[in-house]
Amino acid sequence: MPQVTISSSKGLEQTSGSGFSVSDVELVRSNESITPTGGVYTVTCIDENAHSTTTLLSKSFTIYDQNGASYGIYFDVGATNPGVPGAIAATDSQIEVELTVAMTATQVATAIAAAVEAASAEHECVEVAGVVSIYVLDAGAMTTDTEDAGDSEFTVTLVDGSAGDLDADTEASLITIGNDVGTVVVQSVQLANGSSVGQRKNVIFAASGTSATIDVGGTFSGGGLLLSSETLKTGLATLVWNGSAWVAQTLINATVA
Repeated sequence: MPQVTISSSKGLEQTSGSGFSVSDVELVRSNESITPTGGVYTVTCIDENAHSTTTLLSKSFTIYDQNGASYGIYFDVGATNPGVPGAIAATDSQIEVELTVAMTATQVATAIAAAVEAASAEHECVEVAGVVSIYVLDAGAMTTDTEDAGDSEFTVTLVDGSAGDLDADTEASLITIGNDVGTVVVQSVQLANGSSVGQRKNVIFAASGTSATIDVGGTFSGGGLLLSSETLKTGLATLVWNGSAWVAQTLINATVA
């Protein structure tokens, strides 16, 4: 019976002897899934008149951008012009959301999404069935990792987008990079250099925004950035490490700039 060894340097090798061994290589190839933002706040809304004090008038909650600036979001119901509530007066920016009496949670969420996108260039929103996903558009770890529902009685959660370099240690692996917003450009996320000649990476871009762009930094043959199509929104890149750079073998709706 021969000796069979799997290694990253030689692949499958048969020698004299007996047995089976694995050296410095993963049997199950790794997958990575990246959401290219600083983070995303999930805000689960309530009906306008479901607040414990009857109405959302002058109630508020707070979000942040990637650099730590605070945004106080507060409600005016029925065009009463209540002014900025004291609870968020010290925030860096205040965003008024205009509601009418007895709006449903879905209508409240839609109003929040519209107001935040109109007032802040640092955030973009996706609303589904009364839940607003507020994306922080700058990539990297949040400077202020805080969840603050204030007195809104909403459920507010934050998923911090603190992804570091994309892994390049596995001989062949799949990276899926996607988001639900249309203006995210990722330049702080880097694809690390390969560790051996012939190492493969398969990258899938999946963006649902109407003009989505996703850029990934790294060392590429012929250029510096791997980026997805702005109009087709989905793409595929098959990369091979040549010892000094990633070489694109297949590019579908993606280019090396």
